[in-house]
Amino acid sequence: MADLMFDAGADAQLTELENTPGSQAIVQVLEERVFRFLARDPSDPVLRRRRFTNGLWAVTVWVGDDEMSVLWDGEDLPETVVIRYVGRLPHR
Repeated sequence: MADLMFDAGADAQLTELENTPGSQAIVQVLEERVFRFLARDPSDPVLRRRRFTNGLWAVTVWVGDDEMSVLWDGEDLPETVVIRYVGRLPHR
């Protein structure tokens, strides 16, 4: 079981989502489909489908029409997962 830590930016993004009317469903899906699984087993291939050259992993989930992403760093696996970003990724 890994400890989840949020860097300051990701924590602020998640707090903003939590406090935005109508975004509670997004937070709930992120908690159920991403954060819980990252804490349980960050080596799960479902969580490791997309990797960036800087070493971050991205997990994307759809909540209605919203595509939400979580960028995370598993440098200290299996003990700690650091969430670096929570929100929408810009598209090309």
